[in-house]
Amino acid sequence: MAQVTGGLGVAQTRRLIQEYRARQAFGDFGQWSYAYRQLLNNNWNANIHAEWSPYWINCATWYATCYVSTTQDGSNVLTPEYRTLPGWSGGNQIPLTIDSSATEAHVTFNPIGANMSCQLVYRDTSGVIRYGVPVSSGDCSIPLVNVLNNVIVAVICNTDYIYSGETTRTAKFNYTLTMGAGVTSKADINTKWYDYNPATFTITASAGANGTINPSGAVSVNSGASKTFTFTPNQGYMIDQIILNGLPIGALESYTFKNVHGNHTIAATFKVNVNDTQAPTPNPASFSVSPVAINSSQVIMKAEIGFDASAPSNIYSKRLPAISAAQTASGRKVRFIRILVWQRERNIHTL
Repeated sequence: MAQVTGGLGVAQTRRLIQEYRARQAFGDFGQWSYAYRQLLNNNWNANIHAEWSPYWINCATWYATCYVSTTQDGSNVLTPEYRTLPGWSGGNQIPLTIDSSATEAHVTFNPIGANMSCQLVYRDTSGVIRYGVPVSSGDCSIPLVNVLNNVIVAVICNTDYIYSGETTRTAKFNYTLTMGAGVTSKADINTKWYDYNPATFTITASAGANGTINPSGAVSVNSGASKTFTFTPNQGYMIDQIILNGLPIGALESYTFKNVHGNHTIAATFKVNVNDTQAPTPNPASFSVSPVAINSSQVIMKAEIGFDASAPSNIYSKRLPAISAAQTASGRKVRFIRILVWQRERNIHTL
């Protein structure tokens, strides 16, 4: 991904790792956000302990959480628990309580390992997830506006992407974090700060030219409810493709979102129905036939049908008039170029 021809390159690959780790803090994964939160919820506070007796090491029970445990000294320096330090391309999340009146939050990132970064993230009270600028060391900050629960998360990660065997597998990347202006304390690591369950979500529905989607626009759906959308082409057209959350899913007549727990998009596109036998209407705005070339063997005629901007979108057709004796000559073949104007595009056919 980083080094192949046309790949992301070193800097963007490291940035991709940073962004992925930052999005984990509040489950910012679009249509997969709910599934991600459920994965955490289903394993939250699970007891991880020695599974067999007798055992040669009596491990202390660990209670599953996505946040790292830290110790704090008298100068606001947080030291992470060594066993859960980030490994190769891994990350730590440290929840921090902020001053509700602060307009910015600051921490000082002190990396000990190589190729590390720190980024501050929070969700605001309207549900929008806000990201600060990642830094490789030193001051790390983020503007604060309506912070949900007055908690932000410091995301620390290693951005190495080349696996080098056992050395890579066992690597740990150490650091400390100093709380600065706007940060009052570390937050509880056994609280689901990532969890977010609004009463409604929005499905944005749109249709391309020559058809409709119903309902359309920004459609509000209650959490956990279902919603059906239907797609109807205009006369002379058919459904081309339904695009669900940016991905094509086929030419469906309807689609139902079930158990909605996130925002979605759905769109429909339409195309000409080549099997439609209904007579197209209305008549064109203008129609003319004229010779465009005459030689010793043939006469080429051109028929033009004008576009009527006020008429419904459709394919126009009209019988070509008879060719008079004055327009041809004895023994010459007659060919036509018929120009049909449809949707402001010209389709040229030789008859």
